[in-house]
Amino acid sequence: KDKILQLLAEKEMTVTELANTLGISKATVSHHIENLQKEGLVKVAREERVKNFIRKYYPLAIPNGNVSKVVIE
Repeated sequence: KDKILQLLAEKEMTVTELANTLGISKATVSHHIENLQKEGLVKVAREERVKNFIRKYYPLAIPNGNVSKVVIE
């Protein structure tokens, strides 16, 4: 989860982009994103329809983008 937060602090990304960057499955990333959303750390910024899929872009939902404080806690 920490690596996901660090990446999203730099720019919003999709689950696929995160999975490719981290070298882990999309299912694993989706699981972590779901938990981070429940914790209020990540949100859906926008959605794009690509063929029959909806691509969701996730940024941090942390005021001032203070990731280090959240990651430490």
